Amino acid sequence: MISIEHPAVKIIIILLLWYFHILRRKAFFLYFWQLKEYRLDRFLEEIRRRRGLIFSKFFFLAVIALAMWLFLPIQESFKEWIILALYFLFALYSLRLLLKQKWALPKFTQKMATLFVFVLVMEGLLIWRFISDSVLFILVFEALLPLFIFLNLEIIQIPKFFLKKRIIVMAKKKISDNPDRMTIGITGSYGKSSVKEILYSLIAEGRKVLKTSEHINTEMGVARTVLSEINNSHRHFICEMAAYRQGEINAICRITKPRIGIITGINAQHLALFGSQEKIIQAKYELIESLPDDGVAIFNGDNKYCLELYKKTNKPKRIYGLNRDREGMVPDVWADEIKIGNEFTLFKIIFKTGETIDCKTSLLGRHNVLNILGAVCVARELGVGISELSKACAGLFQKGGMKVQKGINGLNIIDSSYSANPDGVMADLDYLKNWTSQKVIVMPSLIELGAEAKKVHQEIGRRISQICDLAIITTEDNFQDIVEGAGGKNVLLIKNPREIVQKITEFCQPDDVVLLEGRAPKGTIEGLLAPD
Repeated sequence: MISIEHPAVKIIIILLLWYFHILRRKAFFLYFWQLKEYRLDRFLEEIRRRRGLIFSKFFFLAVIALAMWLFLPIQESFKEWIILALYFLFALYSLRLLLKQKWALPKFTQKMATLFVFVLVMEGLLIWRFISDSVLFILVFEALLPLFIFLNLEIIQIPKFFLKKRIIVMAKKKISDNPDRMTIGITGSYGKSSVKEILYSLIAEGRKVLKTSEHINTEMGVARTVLSEINNSHRHFICEMAAYRQGEINAICRITKPRIGIITGINAQHLALFGSQEKIIQAKYELIESLPDDGVAIFNGDNKYCLELYKKTNKPKRIYGLNRDREGMVPDVWADEIKIGNEFTLFKIIFKTGETIDCKTSLLGRHNVLNILGAVCVARELGVGISELSKACAGLFQKGGMKVQKGINGLNIIDSSYSANPDGVMADLDYLKNWTSQKVIVMPSLIELGAEAKKVHQEIGRRISQICDLAIITTEDNFQDIVEGAGGKNVLLIKNPREIVQKITEFCQPDDVVLLEGRAPKGTIEGLLAPD
């Protein structure tokens, strides 16, 4: 019988323990790259804020173990026992996370499956090449794992680069082949997805309309949509456009050739990637610049940056807002008699022409009134009549975005976890004011705000202190800024979903309301919702 003391047996056990542990770490970095849309700029911005993702405890322990292996003057067999003990602890930690279902796993799309297989193949080749120095290899691999994943991603991107060029050329041609189709471009730091969905609801009846799907708003995503979904029967194409740096919206416009463009609002979202607020403004304005001379530019007049862009635009233009008074200008469409309920919103749409529409919708909050106005403004440019709009507005219902659900112990759970940006958080907090019971918000710190992060989070903290009885922040970044803004009023940092649910159940009474803003830790929503 072969003893564990045998060097080969020890090495095999070390490799097995290492492979189980490194499988979890690989899965995390693959998930992380996917979360950041495989973009190096977004990845580096997150690393700048959270250096521990790269320089983790595993990195430092691997470096220390590597130094011990290379330079400590002790017997190699004793070193192997140390490495075995180290990887036993690593594997035990990974097993514990697995049993608690806390492994971060990527979604296996075609691209992720390709990357995953390529990583396995390259890893296998390296193991085979350095099997004679296996302990040295696994320690170096441990320390350089993030770099290894990045290099694999870059390699598989090479053929995809040429494929992307071909797809874009084909998509451009397909759009050009049908010049009668009307493309409506929608961009903004916030509100663009909601306006897209509302506009589709307003104009889809009796028309062949295609819209980009959820989360499809990049150059490649739009190009694929054009090739796979659009056909000659589609008379309108509603295209959501996103950007993380200048030139990206312009690239989408070169494919889709929009004739109507709407900017739903501009704030500091992704400021860290753009570098300045001015660059964000210029990036969003690329949509307007791409419109033909007879195209129509539409702006959210309640947003100061959009208002400035409206004033400087010489093309045919429209403006909408919640109020009639707009620095001496009368908006093309505005709202009046706004009444916000817990489960509905009631208001009157008023057009510059004097026509009106009474609207009652389950879309919640004043920000959704603004989104509806933007969509209505576009629909009018497409020739949709008042009577048709009135009927369509009556049929607007909650789809995605913020929704109210029944929770455990009689709680009201407001799920606004789709995304988070400064204006969205403020709008949801304003809606929360309508509830008369105790109010709790659960949210992470906002990301990619660059130099504006401290100011934005302090403003959020001040609004929380005015409205909420309890705030649970789920990430450490900018937590202290929220606490300072709130004056220290009942703001807690809790990361574990079970502890979040426990704190809420201890604090709240039946009919209290919990706002889940942005991505909550996995399991939080499920733990708070009442069983069917």
